[in-house]
Order: sequence, then structure tokens, then C-alpha cells
Amino acid sequence: MIMKKGRQLLLSIIILLIALIYSGVLILGRIGVVKSNVAVISGSYGDQFAKDNKLNVVELADSQKGYFDQHYELFDYNIDGGTISLERYDGKSRELIIPAKINGVSVTTISGNMIEGLNGVEKLYISPAIREISGEPVEKPLICCTEDNRFYKENADVGWKFELIYDSDFINYDLGDIPFEYNIKADGAEITAWHGSDEILVIPAYINGYPVTEVSMNILGTADITVIPETVKSISGEVKRFVFPVTLAIELIATVAAFLIALICINVLLPRYRKGNEEYVLNGGQMVLAIAYVLLQTIFSIYAINSKGFSPYIALIVSLIIFVVFMVLMFAGGIGREHAKAVDAKIERKTEKMKSIKYMCKGMADNVKDEELRKKVQQLEEEIRYSDPSSRSDLEEMENEIESLLAELLGVIAKKDNDSVIDITDRLTEIVKKRNDKCKVGK
Repeated sequence: MIMKKGRQLLLSIIILLIALIYSGVLILGRIGVVKSNVAVISGSYGDQFAKDNKLNVVELADSQKGYFDQHYELFDYNIDGGTISLERYDGKSRELIIPAKINGVSVTTISGNMIEGLNGVEKLYISPAIREISGEPVEKPLICCTEDNRFYKENADVGWKFELIYDSDFINYDLGDIPFEYNIKADGAEITAWHGSDEILVIPAYINGYPVTEVSMNILGTADITVIPETVKSISGEVKRFVFPVTLAIELIATVAAFLIALICINVLLPRYRKGNEEYVLNGGQMVLAIAYVLLQTIFSIYAINSKGFSPYIALIVSLIIFVVFMVLMFAGGIGREHAKAVDAKIERKTEKMKSIKYMCKGMADNVKDEELRKKVQQLEEEIRYSDPSSRSDLEEMENEIESLLAELLGVIAKKDNDSVIDITDRLTEIVKKRNDKCKVGK
């Protein structure tokens, strides 16, 4: 099975176009940029940061906006009888919220020593879980709570200064545990990691009274939405990334490699031979094998890329197996080159007779002195020179006769027997034309 060079080039172009289209569809359809979803306060640093990085800004519901003002505090405390008594606070908050629980244990008591040490605190928000504030009543800080608070009901008239708040006021008493790693600096706090698991990650506005001014952790992928308070003045870490799945990368490379290998087989490895002015490429078993390899690798890559959770390692192993099997079959077959050698030998045998004839008549007319007769012999030379060089068994008898008459013609030319030259030249011209006509009909 053979193919002309022009068709080989067309096939190569088609394979190359399919490879480009395949790669383009995969790349455009599968890669992209994943960005963080953030909630920010209009006009804040976080707002501008989101715009500069083209992040996805999410608008929170009114019921969620209180998350923008989260305050985490640190206390010294004792656990007694399954409840916590707060003993000391060294933070800088002016409005201090007492958490309902710390590490899952209820905070029920505030010691007198702690109350006396709250010199910078102006308002103390107590949760409904507080049952006792030890020590003598003080004027500062103001005790802030709702009207139905148990401690307020029992101590409203004993000297404590209270400020009642409405139930609708958002006070978050559930921030006892700090799910962050952080550093306290002179001018604020730096968040370096988050250990929570909620869908919404709320960066606190304050930790122990220090404003959270820096976020040095990766925001992308930590939660569905990250809430950034207006205290933050610096954000570093990953907030968006270029996505190129590993399986896609492996299979894209493997499949493009398969296309390139097919092109190399068609244009370099497959044997070829020339026939006249045309070059032919043998496209036997190796051609079919190369195309089968491309199809198999392409089908597998599409399956692997579109299967959820398909392991990149398995994808790589399977693609390598397909390649190795292809190479083994390619070299084990060896049919192409053997076929090429056989074809070349056969062509050589078929053209030997005509090569000999053409060589015999070369320059034959130069030995003829008569002008008219020389033209006649030259016409015969041209008829033989442009004859089809290939041969067949059914042309063998005529080619033998041509060879015999040609030898006879050379003899009479040497003897300058013009009458015999005319007779043999006419006979030869007729036989050569018949031979060439029969050669054309047989193709």
C-alpha cells in the first residue's frame, strides 16, 4: 500500500490541525482562574484590595453584618465545678465582651480582682451565662446587658452601674475560642493562619483589644466567603490562582506527543521510494498502527480528563503503557522497510532492460553523416529516451526485439549502409511506439 508525497503532506496537515483543535478545546474549556469570595466594607482597604485583584465580592445579609465587628479576648481563668471564673484581663479593649464559653466550658463568674483591674474598660458586656461578679460594686466599667439578664435582675439595686441594651443589638458572646494563629505587634495584630471549618471565615476586627491590621495567610480555599473588617490595612498570601488540573496536563502532553509521533512516522520513519519524478511513501501496517495509537490515546485522554477523581498517576501509567505497546509493535513489525527494499529491488529489475536500451542508443545519430537520415535516427533516439522505464512480463518479447534491432542498427550505421539504417530505424520506431502504447494501456 503506497501513497504519493502530496497525499502524505495533506495527511500530516490534517493530523496537525486535529492536534491544535484538540489542544485548544481542552485548554480553553478546562483552565482558568479561581478567585476568593470576599465580603468587605465599602471604602475600606479590603474593598480596594478586592477591586485591584478582581475578586468576587459577596454582599452579606443584614443579619450577617455583625460579623464585621468580631472581638476575640484573652483571659486568665480558673475552672471549678465544670464552670469558668475569669481572674484577669490584660488587653486594651475599651468595650469588653465576656464570652459565654471558653473551650466549650461555660463562663459563669467574674472575679473581683479582675473587675478592679479593668482600668481602661468603659463598658463590660456580660452574657446571660454570668451568675456572679465577685467583690464590691464599682462605678466603672458600666455593666451592659439585656433587661432579662439574670445578674441584672438580682443586682440592679446593690450599687452596680448598668446600661441596658436591646435584644436587637448584635452582641456576639460566642467568640471564646480563637481559631487563628496570630502575632501581636506594637501597632496591631497579624493573622497568620485559620483553623476553623465554617463556610464563612470572619477575620476579627480585634484580638485582645489590638486591631487586626494584617492578614498574612492564604485566603483562597479556606472558606466559601472571607469577611474582611475595615481595620485590616495589609493582605498577603494567595487570594487567586491559575488552575490547570494535573490529569489534564498529563493527558494533554501525552496526546500531543502521540500526534507528533504520528507525524514523525509519516514524514520520517516510514520508508519511501521514487518512481520517475514522483516520491511515494509506504503506508502499510506502520501507518495503521500510528493512527490507531493516536486514536486510542485521544479517547483515553478524554475519558480520564472528564472522569471525576481520576488519579493523575493512573492516567500517566496508562498513557505510558499505550506508548510502550505502540513502540514495541512498531519496531517488531518492521514490515515497512522490508517492503521498501523489496519494492526497490523489483523496480530496479523492471527498469534494467530499458536502461540498457536507452544507454545503447545514446549518441547514435552523431555517427550518421546524411542530414535527413540523421534526423530520422534522432527521432528514434527521443522515442526511446522518453519511453516508460518500467517493464512487465508481457513487454519482454518486444523489449528483446528492440534490443536486438538496436544492436543491428548500430552495426549498419558503422558500415554506412544507409538503406539498412532507414529500414531498421523504421522497424524500431514502430516497435517502440507499440511497446509504449501497450505500457500505457497496462497501467
